[in-house]
Amino acid sequence: MKDKTISTAKLEVKHLPPDDASVDVLIQFAHTFDGYARCGSSAKCAEIANARDHSTIDRLRTCLFFEARRWRHFGETPDEDALRYWQSLVAGIRERILRLDSLTPEWLSDAIRQLPSDAPVSLKTQGYNQYTTQKDHWLGWLNPAAGTGSYPRRTGANVAAKMVYNRIGEPKMLWWLASAAGVDQSLLDEAQGRVDAQTPLSSQCAEFRKLVPWRTLAESLELAIRNQTSNVVAQDDVRR
Repeated sequence: MKDKTISTAKLEVKHLPPDDASVDVLIQFAHTFDGYARCGSSAKCAEIANARDHSTIDRLRTCLFFEARRWRHFGETPDEDALRYWQSLVAGIRERILRLDSLTPEWLSDAIRQLPSDAPVSLKTQGYNQYTTQKDHWLGWLNPAAGTGSYPRRTGANVAAKMVYNRIGEPKMLWWLASAAGVDQSLLDEAQGRVDAQTPLSSQCAEFRKLVPWRTLAESLELAIRNQTSNVVAQDDVRR
């Protein structure tokens, strides 16, 4: 049987059902994602769906997948409330795709500035260019005027942060950013094994991005910055 799943990294707006999609169309789309496999177990999938956790595209898709499976198990046609909920999940996925893919390099630079830095290393350490931390390496790379890149960077209105992330050719930059952003450790552990099996740096980066694509990284970054902002506000409230 042909695999009809679509990874979140490759999911595009054109793959999504229309706003007024029927139950059958929504069920068909729901099964382009395997929530059990992504969550690691049916129990974890149910936990996310029952909590209506909509924090990421994967979790929106998990909710839709589980709801479709739940009604199939009942052997009933979803009622109007269920249909509206399913349609809202698709709308949430659409909004998230469009927003994440349009984030700018300036947004990425601002987000990275708010992350804690890695420990400094000696100048001229392999993989650090002219910097002593990967945080500074990223900030320099995102600033075309710095003139410290190994090759010229494209600029302009058509250059999105997604494009920048997908062009990085130094694995150490990707590892630091994903770790600092709080990407799921299970993804990083799986990426470690795959990346270690590759030799050229470009192949290592490509393999890493298969497990940690742009949208996964961006959603983790957004959450990390929100949590950091909340902690700062809480500390200010305590001081008052």
